[in-house]
Amino acid sequence: MQKIGRYQIEHELGRGAMGIVYRAFDPAIGRRIAIKTIHLDELGDSQTRAVLRDRLLREAQSAGILSHPNIVTIYDISEDSGNAYIFMEYVDGATLDSFARGMPTSDLLAILEQAAEALDYAHARGIVHRDIKPGNLMLSGRLLKITDFGIARLLHRDSSQSGTLLGTPAYMSPEQISDGEITGATDQYALGVIAYEFLTGSKPFENDNLANLFFRITQHPVPPVAKLNAATNQVLARVLAKSPAHRYPNCEAFVAALTQAIGIAASVHTPVREATGEEATIQVAAVQIPTIQAMLANTPPPVLPPLNLPPPPEPSTWKPIAGLVFGGALLVGVLWFSFGRATPVPIPAPVDQSVQDSLKPSPMGKKLEPDPPPNSTETVETAVQPTLTQTQAAVLPDPPSTHPVLFSSSPDGAEILVNSGKQDRCPKTPCTLELPSGSFQITARLEGFSESIRSIQVPDQSKLFFIFEKPTGTLAVNSTPSGASIRIDGRDTGQKTPAMLKLAPGKYKLEVVKDSLAPQSQEVTVRIGAIQTLAINWN
Repeated sequence: MQKIGRYQIEHELGRGAMGIVYRAFDPAIGRRIAIKTIHLDELGDSQTRAVLRDRLLREAQSAGILSHPNIVTIYDISEDSGNAYIFMEYVDGATLDSFARGMPTSDLLAILEQAAEALDYAHARGIVHRDIKPGNLMLSGRLLKITDFGIARLLHRDSSQSGTLLGTPAYMSPEQISDGEITGATDQYALGVIAYEFLTGSKPFENDNLANLFFRITQHPVPPVAKLNAATNQVLARVLAKSPAHRYPNCEAFVAALTQAIGIAASVHTPVREATGEEATIQVAAVQIPTIQAMLANTPPPVLPPLNLPPPPEPSTWKPIAGLVFGGALLVGVLWFSFGRATPVPIPAPVDQSVQDSLKPSPMGKKLEPDPPPNSTETVETAVQPTLTQTQAAVLPDPPSTHPVLFSSSPDGAEILVNSGKQDRCPKTPCTLELPSGSFQITARLEGFSESIRSIQVPDQSKLFFIFEKPTGTLAVNSTPSGASIRIDGRDTGQKTPAMLKLAPGKYKLEVVKDSLAPQSQEVTVRIGAIQTLAINWN
């Protein structure tokens, strides 16, 4: 295959069970793209082809909603003569799955942070990826791109559809396997599996038998790892909890907790992974789910090996005698203390049950004054009240009502608005705000830049960093013949046609110069987010 439509095929990038991915060149706007091809006629019956066609449409729907620097952009989708094509952004890099020999832990945390931000962005727009795995995380230098949103569930469009298992088995969440509700917590679970895998060298649950693997994921606790500290094991146990409600509020909160737990260990390398190559996405039809569930029900729990405990010690012959001697001495001491002293021992006044109950902490940790006990004398109240206050002050310290959150940006000087300024604001970053526990929408504004909106969960997140980029437009310049130099306002850009120029919005004088040919010039207007094409033909 040399061409698909107007796109010139350069070479194959990879192939899998669903189709082939090519790198191609778009001569109309001078950019390289990736094309995923699927031969629908070769894949099963008409029902299977309909499912795949629906999957492609989902990719196009996702593309119309998602626009994020860490998510691969999908440009177009088409179908022709039994073949389906997805035209998408080309990422010059490798998948995370190829990093089998380890990496600095700080790099892993940076990758997880980018993935978490992109996933939370998608979840806020009602889209769950449902197949997060190392093979779907592309790395171009230090930039992460999440690819293949083709099996994403659009929560607001198909919430009534259920009954299909879809995903990569080792990264599937318990609710995916049990046909439960799919939410952003499903992607968070898969991200937790990736973190566990790279920090330990192996996945938390593995088994060659699909039913046994599903049984482990849904029934077994997460195995702790001795080489990780207790805090990191606790974070991994929470993100891989069986119930979505027991996981973190969002993906960014999970990564923030993991970063804090790892701490100074971020300078070390992750271990060598037990990589098995790219794992395929599977689809289990609704009619097969009862069979899977029956297999799970009939799978016996694992047989634990017997504990190799030492034999119990022989009974001692002197311990009973020592006990009798000690008991006799204790009895003599009690009789002497009771009858041999002239000064009687005062007996404290009994404290009413309601006073005893008041010493217990309240459910919310708030100090409560006890109700006066009925039929109590002034002497008892005077004796008990000071002790009650001291006990409560020691047992029930007031919890902090707010938590400090640090806001910073690049460049500095951004205005921070909490819940559109209704909750709180600070005029310039870096700055710190005291916020109560809860979820907040943070808006960052900086003159000359596009507004940025993020979410934060307090106290799980204690800092938030914004990166501002100048708003730009794109100017695609082509020429026939190609290889012409491009000048903007009289300055050489250093690029030759075909080329893609990122420019700030405004008016420019564009010149295209080629050898002995007459220079061509034109006034162009660049608009934010727009792609403008200019073609020069000397023939």
